[in-house]
Amino acid sequence: MTTMAPPPPAGSTPEPLREIKRQRRERLAKPDENLGNDTVESYLMKQRDLILAEMDGLTGRLVADHHDAVSKAKEALRQECPAAKPIAGPRAVTMVATTGPHKGIAFKMTVGAAACFVGRSGGKKFREKGISLPKDNEVSTTHAKIELKNDEIVLVDVGSTNGTSIDGEPIEEGKPHPLAAGNTVVFGASTFTVSEIKAA
Repeated sequence: MTTMAPPPPAGSTPEPLREIKRQRRERLAKPDENLGNDTVESYLMKQRDLILAEMDGLTGRLVADHHDAVSKAKEALRQECPAAKPIAGPRAVTMVATTGPHKGIAFKMTVGAAACFVGRSGGKKFREKGISLPKDNEVSTTHAKIELKNDEIVLVDVGSTNGTSIDGEPIEEGKPHPLAAGNTVVFGASTFTVSEIKAA
């Protein structure tokens, strides 16, 4: 079985190219013993070597300058864009009805130690702390809940008749699903947009 040599490290100069450059430098360093007796061909080859040697030096400087500029740009970005700190504690969640009998209404909730419930019920925990949808007959009495779990806002379908979806995908009953600003949520015949989630 033939063993193949590993590829050269990224950014390294291939061995044949290094050898060519070394030979070129040696030719240029030798004293010109035939000064005045050059043929046209030898004169042109010397000029070529001079030009190529100058280009080698210029290329090296350009590469070094490029790496230096990239390093400075990365450092500037790190200073200008510090890592975002995760939100801790209760969240203020706003969901706006975009279709259905409650279209246009913005529901604002504070989600913390206690969950906020969604349903057709007009009970106090729905009206004051959750989303009450009494005009939507396709929404179950207690349809879903929004809660803070492991420092993340999640939506849970609690066994509704017609189900719940996020961004067009039905969610599994009883399983927490992350909820984020911009999500589209459907309960029964009502569609909502999560317009904002922020620290309460």
